[in-house]
Amino acid sequence: MAQTRWTFRAANVTDFVSSKRIFVSGHRETIVPPLHLNGMRLSHALRPDRPSVPRPVLFACGLLAVLGAAAGLAGDIVTVRLNEQINFLANTVSEGAAGPHSLWVDLGLTLEGLGLIAIAGGLYRWRGDGVRFKAGCGVLVLTGLSIILIAWHNAYGDGEPSMIVIHEPLTLVMGLLFAGALGLLAKELGEMDTGYFRFSFIAGGAWILAWPAFVLAPEAWNGAVERTAGFTLIVWMVIAGRLLMRRGRGERLDRGAL
Repeated sequence: MAQTRWTFRAANVTDFVSSKRIFVSGHRETIVPPLHLNGMRLSHALRPDRPSVPRPVLFACGLLAVLGAAAGLAGDIVTVRLNEQINFLANTVSEGAAGPHSLWVDLGLTLEGLGLIAIAGGLYRWRGDGVRFKAGCGVLVLTGLSIILIAWHNAYGDGEPSMIVIHEPLTLVMGLLFAGALGLLAKELGEMDTGYFRFSFIAGGAWILAWPAFVLAPEAWNGAVERTAGFTLIVWMVIAGRLLMRRGRGERLDRGAL
C-alpha cells in the first residue's frame, strides 16, 4: 500500500475536507476518504499537476517570460538613452516609441507581450483547472496581444500621418486586462506562497491606479507614473516565469516558492 505524504498548514478553516486527489510518494495520486483535520487543512500545494504535463514546456514558458520581461525593460532604456530629447521621468514609453529609435521599444514590447502569452500557456498547461483560473489565463493572453498591438500600431495622435489613433484607449484596456488577469489568477498562485497572492494584487492595483494618477500628475512626472506601473508588470512576469522554470526543473513548490 502506497504511503501518503502529508503537508499541513495551520488555518482557521473548516475541520472537514471531502474526498479529493492528493500526492503520494512517487508523484502519483490516490483517492483518500473524508478527513477530520482538527483545525488544520491540507496544503493546497499538494494538488497535483495536470496529467501529462511536459516539464520542458513549463521551463520554456518560464524562460520566455523572463526574457520577455528583460527585453521590455531593455527596449525602453535603450530608446531613452539614444534619444536626447526624452527622459525617464517626464516622457512616457510611448513618446520614445514615436521617436527616431522606436524599433528598440517596439521590439521590447513585442517580446514582453509574447512573454505574457507564454506565462498564460505555461500556467494553463500546469494547473489549468477551474473556470476562474482558465479565465485568468485567457485574459492574460489578451493582455499580451494588446501590448503587441500597442507596439506596432504606430498612431499616437502626435500630428504625424498614421492610422486611427487608438493608443490611449488601448493602453487603458491593456492595464485593466492585466489587473483583471491578476485578480483571477491570484488565488491559485497564492496556493504556492502568499507572496504571489499579495504581489498580484499590488501589481493589479498599480495598473488600476495608474490611469487616474497619470491624469492628475504634473506632466513632468508622466513618465515616472507610467514606468512605475510598467515595472510592477515586469517584476510579476519575472516572478511567474521563475515559478514555471522551477516547476519545469521538477522542484516541489510546497511552501516558500516565492
